[in-house]
Amino acid sequence: MLLKQTRRAGLVSLIIALAAFPTGAYAATFKVIHSFCAKANCADGSTPMSDVFIDSLGAIYGSALTGGAHNGGVIYRLRQDAGGKWKYDTLYDFCAKTGCADGSAPMSRLIADAKGNLYGTTRAGANGGTAFKLMPQGANWNLKTIYRFCTKPGCRDGSQPSSGLSYPGADEGAVYDGISPLYGETQFGGSVGQGVVYSLTPNGGKTLWRSRTIHTFCSETEDCGLTDGSLPTGGLLVDDSGNLLGSTAGGGENFSGVIFRFSPHREDKWKEKIFYTFCPIGCADGQSPTGIIRDDLGNLFGTTVGMGGHGKGGTLFKFATDGTFTVLHDFCSDADCADGHQPGAPPRLDSSGNLYGTTAIGGGNDRDDGHLGGGVIYRLSTGGDLKVLHAFCAEQNCTDGATPFAGVTINSAGHLFGTTSDGGKFGSGVVYELTP
Repeated sequence: MLLKQTRRAGLVSLIIALAAFPTGAYAATFKVIHSFCAKANCADGSTPMSDVFIDSLGAIYGSALTGGAHNGGVIYRLRQDAGGKWKYDTLYDFCAKTGCADGSAPMSRLIADAKGNLYGTTRAGANGGTAFKLMPQGANWNLKTIYRFCTKPGCRDGSQPSSGLSYPGADEGAVYDGISPLYGETQFGGSVGQGVVYSLTPNGGKTLWRSRTIHTFCSETEDCGLTDGSLPTGGLLVDDSGNLLGSTAGGGENFSGVIFRFSPHREDKWKEKIFYTFCPIGCADGQSPTGIIRDDLGNLFGTTVGMGGHGKGGTLFKFATDGTFTVLHDFCSDADCADGHQPGAPPRLDSSGNLYGTTAIGGGNDRDDGHLGGGVIYRLSTGGDLKVLHAFCAEQNCTDGATPFAGVTINSAGHLFGTTSDGGKFGSGVVYELTP
């Protein structure tokens, strides 16, 4: 698996398996709407790594991995005023409690319920990360930790949640009902440290929710052959039948990741099915998937961070309902990887079936740290043509941002919003808007 580091000194990327158009020629309109570390000591946060969430009023919510009043990361909001100017607010500073019992290093996409409460996870703090509920109370926000991971011997309940929380209808835009189970995955922990799939259910008014481990990876054989996958990444999809779908960055017969499904089987029992194992001869299909999405017909789409037809750039793929696997694009196919290199997040679909996403590096705008550019935002049309909409590091000192580990979020007007973990006016990442 590939480990990539951000350019900021002393910061090691927490993401495993992540890490042919000249600049200025794009029709898309790109603008930075916030540059992090704008306040003293990065009180507004630093190094955003997650997709943003957009509510029904158009407000943007997200997390920054570090910075904030206690350097444990923040939850933030961006709202437009009557004149169209974006206003930034810090909603919560993590590590406010002794020992960071409230969590630290948030890097998951947020979800919301009908009352406007936000839910997410943190990578660190407490024992092995947390799940939280952030509630608006007048002008303030109050955080409640709903679960602390690694509370069981050997971290059998999981450690370091690798993605956010999901529920039926989440990928279709439905709000969370506030009472049903939430589902997630941890990248580590479990009986052999290869991660778990879990559920969290409100526990009769108690502060901490009830946790249930649905699956511990590397549990299918006594010698831990990893054929069921390891190191889950990218989050879960919950279909109409209550099945959980996702991917792992490692494991599988070729140790290059799998696409999986868990189906409710009996009370407290789930049955796993491996849909696809990556890395056939030459790894032409890619290596280490970064997550999947689903269209209305049930077809799955995703990206891999490594290998592919050019041996290094990763792939964009489709896994159809009939079991057919197709590589839709091999990254780094253009000179200087102008089409992008190493996508760090799954793509998103618009209403017309076009796919939008990002790559962590590439784009042709060479950086002073040796990377071939600061990454790209791309669109793959329904006809199969990939176009780079923006190549980062197009501005001096990468003030337009660099290294977008996160994917994009599409609002009702078709505008794309996302974050970069690096670059910006103050070198700590940006939130951007792109109008295709």
